[in-house]
Amino acid sequence: MLKSVFIAIKKQFAVADEEHGGNHENALRLATAALLVEMGRADHYSDGDEAALILELLRDHFVMESEDVGALYEFATEKADQVVSLHELTSLLHRSLDEEERGRLLEMMWRVAYADKRLDPLEDSLVRKVADLLYVRNTSLMKIRERVMSAIDQ
Repeated sequence: MLKSVFIAIKKQFAVADEEHGGNHENALRLATAALLVEMGRADHYSDGDEAALILELLRDHFVMESEDVGALYEFATEKADQVVSLHELTSLLHRSLDEEERGRLLEMMWRVAYADKRLDPLEDSLVRKVADLLYVRNTSLMKIRERVMSAIDQ
């Protein structure tokens, strides 16, 4: 039963090229989730806090039911396993998101990076690479980081 539900949701989130009738919104969700999964893996350490935070961020950002978020997370994990280049994930996001939305994505990435209360150099490198691919200026990225750090300190 659960497998058939997962397969159905996996099909729902299947990424197809926009010109070939793919569901654009689901492709954006998948790309966002896969980047967050990559961020969670960047420091090669996971105690479950990062995964729980990613699920929470996805649920709140996309206003989804927990079951749907779980399926998206599983599919995003598969997608992240298959990705050869970050460009595969960021190109659609760059074309589709405005500056504010790209900032929200980077804010979610910083939150995942700081889930364990420390920033690993690999996490820092990943979020900077993604920001570059999304054409977000370094000054904007640092403001977003400071905002996240301030929220953590409170």
